[in-house]
Amino acid sequence: MSDQMEQSIQRLTEVFTAEQIAALFIGTLVGVAEFKGDNKETFVNGWIESTINELPTRLEGSD
Repeated sequence: MSDQMEQSIQRLTEVFTAEQIAALFIGTLVGVAEFKGDNKETFVNGWIESTINELPTRLEGSD
C-alpha cells in the first residue's frame, strides 16, 4: 500500500468511527449500483460478501 493511501486511512480513522466509515462506503456502493442500474441491495450485499470471502487471499498478497 502506498504511503499516501496509508496516510489517508490514518486520517479517516482519526476523524470517523468505523461505523461512520462503513456508512460512507456503503453509500458509495449504493451510488455505484444506481449508476450501473443494478439492484442496490443485491449489489451492496454481493460486494460485501465477496470481499469478506476474498479477504484472506487479499491480505496474503499485500505483503
